[in-house]
Amino acid sequence: MQANLSIKKKKNGNESLECRQKSLAKQCQYQKEKTANESVGGRQKRLAKQCQYQKEKTANESAGCREKRLANKRQYQKEKMTNESVGCREKRLANKRQYQKEKMTNESVGCREKRLANICQYQEEKIANEGAYQEHYLLLKEKIDKQMMQYAVCSEDLHVIEQHLQNTDYNDEHFDSIAPNTQSIELQDEAVGTEDLHPDFNECYDLSDDLGIPPV
Repeated sequence: MQANLSIKKKKNGNESLECRQKSLAKQCQYQKEKTANESVGGRQKRLAKQCQYQKEKTANESAGCREKRLANKRQYQKEKMTNESVGCREKRLANKRQYQKEKMTNESVGCREKRLANICQYQEEKIANEGAYQEHYLLLKEKIDKQMMQYAVCSEDLHVIEQHLQNTDYNDEHFDSIAPNTQSIELQDEAVGTEDLHPDFNECYDLSDDLGIPPV
């Protein structure tokens, strides 16, 4: 057995890139045909074996191997999303939304209640592990203080502006210096009122003469 593995490794090491791609393509095609032709019972049996194998593998692996595996998985996902094109990303997110929508649509009442109960249980356990709400606030106090410091300058400026507005008396003369002649124009508009300044222009105005076309 070991001799066969060593021969196979030596063979794979000496094969060219073109031959390797060709053999991988044949393997993919064989796997596709195999899964397409398998029965429902065979598929369920194969998936059950895979799940059992994964459970045993993760149960027997050491802490260091597990951390290394998860780190490699995160690195792979990060590189995959970094090199992903805009179209592929939009397609992936659309498929994910569609899958979530179909999953929740086809979900039975019992499964939905169980899922919501698990969420509530998780939140309760999370709060219980952190202690009371006061302890939870103390854990986040430093983060909250840093966030508040970002807006401290804005709050001081708004406070100064508010004090200035409250301590200042305004009349019409202040606004004349800001926008001269504004008051006189407003008075002229009030004198005109609702008078129609262009009686010739109404909804029945014929534009044919202006455009140089024969009237309808």
